[in-house]
Amino acid sequence: MVFRWGHTALVFNKKMWVLGGYGAEEMNDVWCSSDGLHWTSVTIHPQWPTRYLHSSVVHDGKMWVLGGIHQSLGPRNDVWYSTNGTTWTCATARTPFVMADWCDAVAHAGKIWVLGSIGVWSSTNGTSWTLVSAHPPWLDPLWRFSPKAIVCDGRIWVIGGKDYFTMGQQSVWSSADGVDWQMATRYAYCTGRVGHALAVFNGKLWLLGGFDAGWKGQDPTLFNDVWYSAILMRPTSATTWTRYP
Repeated sequence: MVFRWGHTALVFNKKMWVLGGYGAEEMNDVWCSSDGLHWTSVTIHPQWPTRYLHSSVVHDGKMWVLGGIHQSLGPRNDVWYSTNGTTWTCATARTPFVMADWCDAVAHAGKIWVLGSIGVWSSTNGTSWTLVSAHPPWLDPLWRFSPKAIVCDGRIWVIGGKDYFTMGQQSVWSSADGVDWQMATRYAYCTGRVGHALAVFNGKLWLLGGFDAGWKGQDPTLFNDVWYSAILMRPTSATTWTRYP
């Protein structure tokens, strides 16, 4: 498996999977591993076109690839699924919204959810999409791009991202239904950021790395820090964040 960025990774059928991304060129290859050390090339060219900065989820016993960016064609808004990583089926060639690096996707409550500057959308089958919230409160006071989303404790969590004016957002929001959102905290960690990763492990919500969006032509600052917050089984979880170690 060659060097890449802008790819997605997920766990499906007791294996880790890596899909697409950008290396020397944009890719659409699919790889899997049961131990993280030995990787198998499942397919070099699946049915979905090359892309990077897309989203992937596991839903309804399938792996799903959503949106992303094609270098020559621009932002994608197609949706594909597979049960084996080799054969992929197009659920829709055109969603009613454009998914790219300013969105993220999760699986929750029997649906796929896409969240970002396009609002909140959901689908049970990847084909028909419903606008759940056109302007959730975490878009205010400034429009938010590239947030990261994760599901834990039966809720969708939206963390980080950027707006038109700041280098990175720090607020943390959660919702059980995509409509009613509660803000856990406005300042979760020391520096607002995009491009970070989220994980749930050992009873905690973890935030890893990322970068700020730069300021007035300056290069972005890259972060290699790790933060965590205890999961308290209520909407006000993730209020207090601690740097690790």
